[in-house]
Amino acid sequence: MKEARMDCPSGHGKMALRKAKKRMTFRGVKIVVPIEQYRCPVCGVEAGTINQAASIQKAIADAFRQAVNLLTGLLQNV
Repeated sequence: MKEARMDCPSGHGKMALRKAKKRMTFRGVKIVVPIEQYRCPVCGVEAGTINQAASIQKAIADAFRQAVNLLTGLLQNV
């Protein structure tokens, strides 16, 4: 699948794809989630594709479940 490219909605040109870890509070629990999204180097606006949003939602759910000692959606080698 070809990588999607995204333009800044404010007209600053191409946005850069970046990977980072984001700290957030989800349901009262502080978690750290790996994210991948586009960011404008000029104005700093962040945006993502539908697939990136789905990956972030899954990462949030998995990080929350791990933080409160519930089973995660991750497969472990047994």
